[in-house]
Amino acid sequence: MGHSREGSKLNCGSAKEKKDDCVMPRIRWTLEENERLLSLIADGKSWTFISAALRRDTNSAKLHAGRLRRVAMNDERQPVEPGLKAKGK
Repeated sequence: MGHSREGSKLNCGSAKEKKDDCVMPRIRWTLEENERLLSLIADGKSWTFISAALRRDTNSAKLHAGRLRRVAMNDERQPVEPGLKAKGK
């Protein structure tokens, strides 16, 4: 089900940009990339390092990390047993 990056073209805004500054077009994040992103964050790596390692735009990596954190927080708030609901205040 994962999407392959093989054969994808890089998005380069202008001819003046260096090849290293080009990023991949928007592609869904894979489970492996999610795990690697979280691991690199846990290791204290910089966003520049993380984005280069994942071949993603720095802002894309930051935004996706935020999404993963929100999903994790929502998952923690879910009841353990089906059918149970949290009490309202």
